[in-house]
Amino acid sequence: MCGILGQIEAQQPVDTAAFARMLATLAARGPDGAGTRLLRQGRVALGHRRLAILDLSANAAQPMTNEDGTLWLTFNGEIYNFRELRKQLENRGHVFRSATDSEVILHAYEEWGDDCVLRLRGIFAFGLWDDARERLLLARDRLGVKPLYYWAHAEGLVFASQPRAILEHPRFRREVDARALAHYLVYRYVPDDLAIWQGMSKLPAAHRLVLDRRGVRRERYWEVRYAPVVRNAPRPPASVRDKLEEAVRMQLVSDVPVGVFLSGGIDSSTTAAIATRVLERRIPSFTMGFDDEDADERAYARTTSQFLRTLAHEDVLTGDAAVALIPEFIALHDEPFFDHSSLPTLAVSGSHAARACR
Repeated sequence: MCGILGQIEAQQPVDTAAFARMLATLAARGPDGAGTRLLRQGRVALGHRRLAILDLSANAAQPMTNEDGTLWLTFNGEIYNFRELRKQLENRGHVFRSATDSEVILHAYEEWGDDCVLRLRGIFAFGLWDDARERLLLARDRLGVKPLYYWAHAEGLVFASQPRAILEHPRFRREVDARALAHYLVYRYVPDDLAIWQGMSKLPAAHRLVLDRRGVRRERYWEVRYAPVVRNAPRPPASVRDKLEEAVRMQLVSDVPVGVFLSGGIDSSTTAAIATRVLERRIPSFTMGFDDEDADERAYARTTSQFLRTLAHEDVLTGDAAVALIPEFIALHDEPFFDHSSLPTLAVSGSHAARACR
C-alpha cells in the first residue's frame, strides 16, 4: 500500500513544514520513497509515500504528471485492467513514460474525464489535481478497499490515506465525533462516511468528490444491483472457475515477489491453487497457527501446501505473543476498530512475509 496526501488552500500558501510532518506520518505505508509537489503559487500541495510494486524505476514516482504538466496524481492501489486500458489509450494517441498502472489514470482522465473511474477495475484511492481548471478530483474504489479521509473547511480541503496525517495539520481540532463513537459502540467500527474525529469524513466506497470554484460536490458513481440473470451456460461450474481464475490472474501482476496467505480453508486454498497454476512455479505461502487446538488450522494448510508444493512458511501465535502485539496494533489504527482476525494477520505479515518476499 502507498500513502497519499493533499492540501488545497483558497487564499494562503500551504505551510510546507507542516505538510512535511503530515506526510511523514504515512511513512509506514510507503517505505520505498516519498515525493511532494507544490502548485498554484504554493496553494496546492500533493504528497506521496511509495510502496513500489509495478515499475520500480524513478519513472513511476509520484506525485505523477502528464505530458504537459497540467495534471498531477497521487494514487494508492492497483488497477488490474491497466494493460487493457493502456492499449486503448495508446490507440487513441496517448504516450506513456512508465510501465505503471498509475499513469493509466492520468491518461484515462484526459480521455474520459471524471467517468474514468467507471473503467477502472481494481482497488484504489486517488487525488488528481487538474491545474488548468483549478480542480481536484478524489475517488475511491467500488467496495472501499482503499481508505480515503478528508477534511473540508472554510479555507480549503485536506485529504489523506489515514486520519493521522490530517490530525497533524496545525488548524485541525482534535475532538471526538460523538455520533461516530456511538456507531462504533453498536457496530464495533466507524461506518459510512463518518470518522471518529469531528469535522473529518471518509469518502464512501464507490464515490467521487470534486472541489472547484463552485465548492465541494460528492456523488456516487456506482452501486451494486441484485438482479437475477438467467444464463444458459452449459457448464456453470466452469464459468465460476473461469471468473475466479480471471480475478486471481489480474491480481498477480507485479514486479516484486508474490506470495499467498494460506489458512487451509476453501478461500485461501482456491486462491493458492489458481496462483500456482497461473504462475507455473512454486510460490511462497504463509500460515499462522495458534496454541489453541480448536482454532489451529495448520494441519489443513500443510495438506494444501504439500499438494500444491508451495514454499511453506509457518509460525505460531501464542496468547502471550498476541497480547504483546496489541500496542503495535493500536499504533497502526487511527480509529477504534474491533476484528480479532487482525492480530494474526499482523503477526503473519511481520513474521516471515517481509523477509521471504524481499
